[in-house]
Amino acid sequence: MNNSGIRDTARALHISINAVVRTLKNSAKMGNLDNLEIQLICEVDEMWSFVGNKKQQRWLYYAWEPRLKRIIAHTFGRRNKKTLKKLLKKLARFNVAFWCTDNLNAYNMLQTNKHLIGKSFTQRIERENLTIRNRIKRLNRKTLGYSKSPEMHDKVIGTFIEREYYI
Repeated sequence: MNNSGIRDTARALHISINAVVRTLKNSAKMGNLDNLEIQLICEVDEMWSFVGNKKQQRWLYYAWEPRLKRIIAHTFGRRNKKTLKKLLKKLARFNVAFWCTDNLNAYNMLQTNKHLIGKSFTQRIERENLTIRNRIKRLNRKTLGYSKSPEMHDKVIGTFIEREYYI
């Protein structure tokens, strides 16, 4: 996975491409942080990518907890309120003290008394965006290793996040 596509992985492990795809599709989803009793500070941001060509945009929304240095939840979709609602639904069981975001209009649905807006509040998640982009080939801006299907795009990136960032 570390900046390797499906063909690279198959070649390195001396297995077929179909075996890699089958393993990814059948991989069980790891759980998020469960029953966390502490108050969280969630930095929420979105990261652009594409499937097939740059006109078919795909956005990764995720919530980062800077003290734990962990991704609490993530979801994929378009850059709109519907995708943000999917992420917020995953975060509903957590005790979030503050939301830190940039000035995207979709974030207006967050509680104003708990919502901090500005670049100074999202520095850590923006740095994490760069780390994730460097570690996953299909998120690099100029690459030949792009995703061909939304299912595999979400599965590869989701598996990486679950393996590296979930507890």
